[in-house]
Amino acid sequence: MPRILTPADRDELVKLYLAGANEAQLARQLSVSKQQIKTELLRRGIRRNLVDQALFEWHQHTTLSYDDVVRFYLAGESENQVAKQCNSVRGVIRRILLLQGVTPRDQSESETLKWQNMPNETRQRQVTAAHAAMRGSTRSRDERITHALGVQRIGRLNGSERLMHGLLAERGVITVPQQAIGPYNSDLGATPVSVEILGGGWHYAPVRNANIVRKTRYALDAGWHVLMIEVTLRFPITPTQADYVVSYIEQARANPSAIREYRVIRGAGEFVTGGCANDDEITIENSFTARRNTTNGRYETIPR
Repeated sequence: MPRILTPADRDELVKLYLAGANEAQLARQLSVSKQQIKTELLRRGIRRNLVDQALFEWHQHTTLSYDDVVRFYLAGESENQVAKQCNSVRGVIRRILLLQGVTPRDQSESETLKWQNMPNETRQRQVTAAHAAMRGSTRSRDERITHALGVQRIGRLNGSERLMHGLLAERGVITVPQQAIGPYNSDLGATPVSVEILGGGWHYAPVRNANIVRKTRYALDAGWHVLMIEVTLRFPITPTQADYVVSYIEQARANPSAIREYRVIRGAGEFVTGGCANDDEITIENSFTARRNTTNGRYETIPR
């Protein structure tokens, strides 16, 4: 049966603990229960948590340095992978990274890096399995609305969206990233205007086009104007464009009873196409195209 700590034992265990001994070692050396050791250390306010203890014993378990941990991590290994390589635990690896001034990757960054480093065959198997799991399943409208609200709470933006968000804020217009509108999310919301950034030609692929049309129709019927901005290398996000967006939002707010409209622009406000909630059909494709005149060899703008 474990004996009771004496005053001399209490002083001795503190000295040994501060010198590097752990609670189990102290309990064995003094022939007392581990709980007595914990209680005394807590009473004196010097008990280490599990991560602190593991960090304290780091060099007893591995010959690797803190710089090695940073090197492994920056090379692309996860905290868990580094921990296994160093015969340690994830909490210790994170503490070392912070001590060395390295900001740990967030979940999104970690997933991106994982997919980048994943062999093509493994990636394809995971994608195929995910598609198979979702095939034939449909989410209810309430589930889609809940999902949209979750996306809004996270508020993740890409480069062009983030740039426009910042430019509008500089002009006194605060927008909601990933504004939830029913089961859909708008890139930026500034009631009553939904701002959509159409980046890259892939937005005009048939399937994507159909999705945007459905999303636009829903937003119009829900009382939103929709301003879509075509962004390309030739037509990037600019401060002049942000001025146009601010003016559009101010006009929409000044006339709350106006019929809701949608508009696609590019550059500093060049009109591409548009319409309103009363239209039977919605299109985001340019109303005009370019064709070469066979007579003079020059390109000319004609209706599609």
